[in-house]
Amino acid sequence: EVLSKSLNKLFEDKRFVSYGMPNGTCLLNYLDYADDTIIFVSTGPYSSKMIVEVLTKYEHTYGQLINKSKSSFYMHFNVVGALFNSVGGISGFTRVEFPFTYLGYPIVCIRRRKDYYDDLIKKVKAKLHSWKRKLLSYGGKATLISCVL
Repeated sequence: EVLSKSLNKLFEDKRFVSYGMPNGTCLLNYLDYADDTIIFVSTGPYSSKMIVEVLTKYEHTYGQLINKSKSSFYMHFNVVGALFNSVGGISGFTRVEFPFTYLGYPIVCIRRRKDYYDDLIKKVKAKLHSWKRKLLSYGGKATLISCVL
């Protein structure tokens, strides 16, 4: 809650450049679930420094340290190497390439492809096969799947 409020305040700063989203879409600043947070931000030095400042302030205030060995940043494959080094130096995080999985869903930076969803499809198929002996009709399974997805 506190980290969310700090991030929301940061995204109101006019000098801060958030992640570029297509026109007409919702602005996505971060995803937060339990102790996993993904922050979407531009790669400019000011924005990177401000994110690190918010995270450092959170650590000092609440005594919860961010595990930098489990933290990373992602950039489009067309970004130049010097920028990787700059963001890595500012944040102390390591760069990891796309796609990655967040809460079982693949996160990609280019047009979605079927192979990105293979693991998710396998999990759904395995769940369907496990239902064969259960008392759930075909229509019930279809309804359940549509609700879950």
